[in-house]
Amino acid sequence: MFLRQVRGIIAVCVILAMVSLFLFLTSLTPAARVPAFSTGDDGSPVVELLEAGDASGIYYVRPETTVSQWLSHIGIKTQLQQDCKIKNGAAFSVTREGQVFTRQMKAATRLALGLPLDVNVAEKEELMLIPGIGPKLAARIFLYREKNGALEDLDRLLEVKGIGRKSLSRLKMYLYVDE
Repeated sequence: MFLRQVRGIIAVCVILAMVSLFLFLTSLTPAARVPAFSTGDDGSPVVELLEAGDASGIYYVRPETTVSQWLSHIGIKTQLQQDCKIKNGAAFSVTREGQVFTRQMKAATRLALGLPLDVNVAEKEELMLIPGIGPKLAARIFLYREKNGALEDLDRLLEVKGIGRKSLSRLKMYLYVDE
């Protein structure tokens, strides 16, 4: 009986040693960065794929992902002249021939995803989607931009009638100035 207990203890020790060795060896292998997708909780870029059938939709990708990597991961063949990293808020269309066209996501989509709008390119109707901006204020911002050119920073909005420090601080989460 004593001999059976010793054999049992030896068997448990061997199994524990093998499990420990396995866990150690698997920790040495580098983590795979595939797929190029992300969960979106780490500040990952958000992109939209348009007119691509079942593949159409919103994607969160890893920050270092290029356009060709992303499209190949979702099974789309392309003919890119020049590959580049994906920019947050971009929207892509791919023709049947594999040509890729890019633009910014629509304002409503950007705002729904928590992405700000570029104050220098937003239309009046797009500005009105932002809480706190009605038709009159949107028209004044648009007119200010036409009269004075592109804003270098958001603080220039203080020169627009109806925007004070308090309202500007609320608007800053919805707007940005592209370099």
